[in-house]
Amino acid sequence: MSSPLRTRLLQFLDKQAPNRVYWLLLTLVVGGLVTFIENQFDGQDIHSLTARYVDSGLNPMALIRRWESNRQRLAWLEVLVDTVLFIPAYLTTLTVWCWYFSAHTLFVTNPYQPHIARFMRRFGQLATGVMLVGAAADLVENQIMMGWLLYVPISLPPWAVGLIRLLKLAPIALAVFFILLHPLGIVFSLREAFFRLLGVTGFTQNDGRRVLLNHIISRRKNEKAIDDALADLREQHPVRARPLRFRDYLSAAWKGFLNVQYVVYLLLMMGGLFQLDQFDELFFFLLTEWRGVWVSLATLVALGLWGGMVYVCSKILLFVQPNFFGDVDPGDARATAKLLLTHQRELRLLRNTPKWLAYSPFLIMLVTLGLNYNRLRPDEQGNPDYAFKYVILLLALAAAYWLFTRIINYFHRSLDERDIVLFKSVNPARDYALLVDLAPRSILFGQGLLVAALMAFLPTATGLVLAKSIGLYAIVLLWLAALTYFITILYQFNRLPNYPILVVLVGAVLIFSRYNDNSAIRESPLPTRQLRREAELAPSPALLRPTLAAYYTRWLQTRLATPPGQPVDSTSPLPVVVIATAGGGIRAAAWTTEVLAALNEQIPQFDRHLFGISGVSGGGVGAATYVALRRGGQSPTAAEFGRRLRYVVTEDLVSPTVASMLFRGGVHNFMPLPVPALDRNRWLEDAWERRMLTTDILPDSVTRRDLPQSFLSFWPSAGAALDTASLTLPALLLNGAVAETGQKIIMTNLALGNTADVRNPFYDVADLFASAGHDVPYKTATFLCARFPFVTSGGRSSGPLPNISDSNADHDYHIIDGGYAENTGLLTAVQLIKNMQRIEDDLRRHPPVWLGCRPVQYYLLFLPNSAAAETKGPLGAFRFLTEPVQGFLRTWDRNGVGLNQLIGRTLRRDRGGLSFDYTSLVLDTKNHHYPLGWYISPTAVARMGEQVNRNLADSLNPKAGQPATLFSLLKQQIKRGKEPPVRK
Repeated sequence: MSSPLRTRLLQFLDKQAPNRVYWLLLTLVVGGLVTFIENQFDGQDIHSLTARYVDSGLNPMALIRRWESNRQRLAWLEVLVDTVLFIPAYLTTLTVWCWYFSAHTLFVTNPYQPHIARFMRRFGQLATGVMLVGAAADLVENQIMMGWLLYVPISLPPWAVGLIRLLKLAPIALAVFFILLHPLGIVFSLREAFFRLLGVTGFTQNDGRRVLLNHIISRRKNEKAIDDALADLREQHPVRARPLRFRDYLSAAWKGFLNVQYVVYLLLMMGGLFQLDQFDELFFFLLTEWRGVWVSLATLVALGLWGGMVYVCSKILLFVQPNFFGDVDPGDARATAKLLLTHQRELRLLRNTPKWLAYSPFLIMLVTLGLNYNRLRPDEQGNPDYAFKYVILLLALAAAYWLFTRIINYFHRSLDERDIVLFKSVNPARDYALLVDLAPRSILFGQGLLVAALMAFLPTATGLVLAKSIGLYAIVLLWLAALTYFITILYQFNRLPNYPILVVLVGAVLIFSRYNDNSAIRESPLPTRQLRREAELAPSPALLRPTLAAYYTRWLQTRLATPPGQPVDSTSPLPVVVIATAGGGIRAAAWTTEVLAALNEQIPQFDRHLFGISGVSGGGVGAATYVALRRGGQSPTAAEFGRRLRYVVTEDLVSPTVASMLFRGGVHNFMPLPVPALDRNRWLEDAWERRMLTTDILPDSVTRRDLPQSFLSFWPSAGAALDTASLTLPALLLNGAVAETGQKIIMTNLALGNTADVRNPFYDVADLFASAGHDVPYKTATFLCARFPFVTSGGRSSGPLPNISDSNADHDYHIIDGGYAENTGLLTAVQLIKNMQRIEDDLRRHPPVWLGCRPVQYYLLFLPNSAAAETKGPLGAFRFLTEPVQGFLRTWDRNGVGLNQLIGRTLRRDRGGLSFDYTSLVLDTKNHHYPLGWYISPTAVARMGEQVNRNLADSLNPKAGQPATLFSLLKQQIKRGKEPPVRK
């Protein structure tokens, strides 16, 4: 940059410095406008499509072409507002703030910390300069988006667009990071702008900073006087420190604990969290997959950062918490010196407390790894390869601990006992100023890690990718580190009775929780106008679903049709299969996909006879994964199809889910109004969709186009589309529950009819699409049935519900995990079969030509993912807390056992109105401790596959003298249906 231009730019920044808050308000207003426009697209805005292009290579033009004209106009408005207003606003705001803070903050102007001052000054100048690069990259990205809106093919590959986005986001992140390192400077700036509007002088940033610097100088003078007094006492009037007894050691330890107690509580929380069964599976992943090397490294880095934060916060707390060695008047140097000499030995015990506590996370991790290994199955513990990798993990932990101790010892300065005793709280601002003077590196580390964690995990563009990369261990450790410093800051500012910060925050969270519900489910962006012209039935594609009668009639017609030249055995029943798959997180999803893949491989044409799948929670996720890959897989081989299923279900979904819950959900609790961009449920859906959109997993371009936008587009709609459809995909019935009424709610491609009518087998069941009146993205429908307690929140929708007062009026309600209502999916499957048999009976009263006289045989296959436990589990300590939670989870996990037996026995005794053959394939949980969360290792899924293939092979080939199994009968019926009858 030429010198005159640089001079003019710096003059402009200096001139705008007094207006920096007003520039910030302008940027927030324009940014709010852009966000409002983006919210109309519900995650399908042009910026999100650009990010998806970078992640999956999915060309946005294929999606934009399907938009209505009003949606395209809105996208143009978004790009133009961003280009003309938002980019200039944030460029000016961030450069002005960075340039001002590089010369006017405590870190820069404190004469006692020259090295920190020089570093922060250069940091601010660097952040100011790189913003020009970021703004230029942002303009280039907008040009690319304009090309897409004009249907101009962009030749840039995804990696190039990703590089442009990186050049845009990195400078912005650097500038925001630098600004947020100065919380007191931000507060003083806001105060200055407020009083400036009122015309009141004396409250400028510089005035406040001078007061704080004078406070620091005054304390330094007191320290000098006390040091001189200590020297005099030691030389002229030596004060003998009394010898310490064991009681004194205990007393000093107790006083130190009172100062840093909440840090100890968080360390204990770390140990408790790492005992959850999901961490056992993650530990198994580290032993079985070489990809775990990167996760292990990220975990060790996060462990070091957590240990460093424990050190920093313990150090700060020993300053700001009240000491227990008597009141001290810093102005009386001689009396203070005598007190210091009297308690010298006790104070020396305290001053190394931060360093000792900083080593605790490594000890807790060592114990955790030992317990993880001890909980492996005996055959797994005896595996030499697992033992080898376990020893490597322990050695890596030891090496990380050694490196951490070296780093801590290098930066550690034992707290001077006078610092502990002399720190007297005046007000939050002056206390913070003293901390900046006493421990500037610790303050910068704490604030930097807190700000970096929030900046990394709040935006989807960085947080989702980072969470999937570093793993759950590292996420929890980083969250604990950020939480520790946040609570430390609250302790610092919470000075009762004048500054009741904690009371205000708790009250605000309680009040905000009534108004900041941001859990509205995503809506499909597909247009409705064309569909309205086609069918003139309703303004929404959700109401164009075929009825179950129309869909099943067409399905029977396609299955009973006789192919030319291929006569069939009309005496052999047509097998119609309905599957119910139980809930159980990723365990259920993996078991469902493995069973479906094995059935298709070992029973040819099985998928042609599979009419529908009723899924709950993880079982529903597995069923939806299977259906999506069947539609978009382009007829892969059985082995390739199974590989694709395993590739999807072994994706790490738990890390982004937990990261979103801890960081995004935690921050949103402090928001007075809903912020849809911080919806903590969305990362679970997004992580699954990104895995699905991998090109070699879902090669079909039409399916890749439809997957992010619509659930119902996977099946034909009512009318002409249904009349010509081959119906190759099974119907999906995903079961959720309504939190407000306790009713079951189903997400399905079939219209269930009037479920308020007692004659309807689906009586009192809510139909989401009939209620909401709109379609949703495929991923949203997939995970609405899997809103597991605490980890995710219910999805908010609106519409009428059956048998609820004012049933024709719209109600806001929340869809939660289907396991709350019924965790097996069996009831929905039985209701479906009952409906299908009624439809068949009606057809046979006035049979069409294609129906013929071939009978129909119904099969219900149940897929529970856990057998009944043979031993009781312990409740452990705090039974009054653990008993309700563990009781619910174990009952929820076992409730399918009784229902399984009930259906089987009822069918054996009653072959009346409801008739179908019934069997189940149960996952054997004895050979591995399969988790209930959202991650399962490839090795564990491979074991599931081995079991189901073995069980099916035994069932399809019974030994001589044994009765035929249901699976062998089903295979024979499918085979006979393709062959002509044998003439005698």
